[in-house]
Amino acid sequence: MDNLVTSLSKQNNAIKKIQQSLRKINKHESDATKRISILNTEISIVDRNLNKLSLEPSLKAEIENSISEAKSEIPHLEQIAKKEFGNNLNNILQKNGFVLEGNYPKLRTSVYTIIIDMLRNKAELYYGPEIEKVETCKPIADDVASKLLNHYNELNQKEFSNETFLKNLYDAYSMCLLMNNKKIGDKVPIPDVLYSYAFIIQNKNFKQNPLKKYYHEYNRVSLSYDLHKLKERKIDNMELTLVTAKRAETNNKLDFLWLPSSNEKGIGQSISSIKFSKVE
Repeated sequence: MDNLVTSLSKQNNAIKKIQQSLRKINKHESDATKRISILNTEISIVDRNLNKLSLEPSLKAEIENSISEAKSEIPHLEQIAKKEFGNNLNNILQKNGFVLEGNYPKLRTSVYTIIIDMLRNKAELYYGPEIEKVETCKPIADDVASKLLNHYNELNQKEFSNETFLKNLYDAYSMCLLMNNKKIGDKVPIPDVLYSYAFIIQNKNFKQNPLKKYYHEYNRVSLSYDLHKLKERKIDNMELTLVTAKRAETNNKLDFLWLPSSNEKGIGQSISSIKFSKVE
């Protein structure tokens, strides 16, 4: 008897979930992106629960036909959603001085790449050409633009001094030379530079007691954009050189660093290492 009650309870719960999903599918939604999200979610729920039920064939076939009709909406909705999203995002970005380029599913603007997947209700924002992921959000123009602009403003509003950055970078380079038994003029790989630089810029509290609460975050995007902003390459009698990455050095994204072009358009530059050399 207990097994029978449990089985009937499971059947009843599955039926309720299917009923709820069918009501949501049947409800009007004018926003194409939201409609796609609803259909994908609710169709999945129906499919999952329909397999748990022992229904008479005609009723099951009727439910399956309804789901097939709902699925048939998606390709048309996707085309509408892509167009609406692109137009809305372009309008927002233009008002903020950005130019949107590319074609669905890959869009570009300034130093960012945006990968759109309407069917999965997802937008991925990358700094550079799909290298450093910045954010993941829903493919809603306002949300994507807000996250992109906030990230860009953080990069540009951060206090930056050519002299201070170059000095710290040279100190980090020197630390790497010492640790690896190298000499001035030798190349130092980007991962080593980043590690040493991140340590160099920490404040006294962290160096005395390296706790997380004292740590000042400095990541690959920070180093990339600071090198991009750097206008001076000489410090005392030393000159900085950014070494362009060879094809084999770009197989692992951690082994190289992407830098934007001077006008923040186009493909930019990939570097694998840096070096300081004495100026003759």
